[in-house]
Amino acid sequence: GVISEAGAIPSFGQCMNGAAGAALAMGLKSMAAESTEDNIFTNTVAVGAADGETRFMRDDESYIMHVPSKALLSEAEVAEKIVNVLMLTDKNWTGNVLTMDAGFSCAYMREW
Repeated sequence: GVISEAGAIPSFGQCMNGAAGAALAMGLKSMAAESTEDNIFTNTVAVGAADGETRFMRDDESYIMHVPSKALLSEAEVAEKIVNVLMLTDKNWTGNVLTMDAGFSCAYMREW
């Protein structure tokens, strides 16, 4: 599954989005616990800030300075990374919630 990072890390102004994402993540964790013996493996990717229209912040220096690469992932790069990560899922690595963005976590700077 794919959710917003707000579903894994509480984010200001994202309570409904976070609640929906957290519910989906927990549902997929339950599915992972119940379905492994049937060779059904699940992980959830919690996507954070990305470049493009869906980004919740703009290219101001106070934001970009917290990103290690000093650049945000494009939406196409995020989609490619999600596919790569989810394809690695097997019985030893199922039921995880993985946060993914350009190295920024909304838990890092709480004033946003």
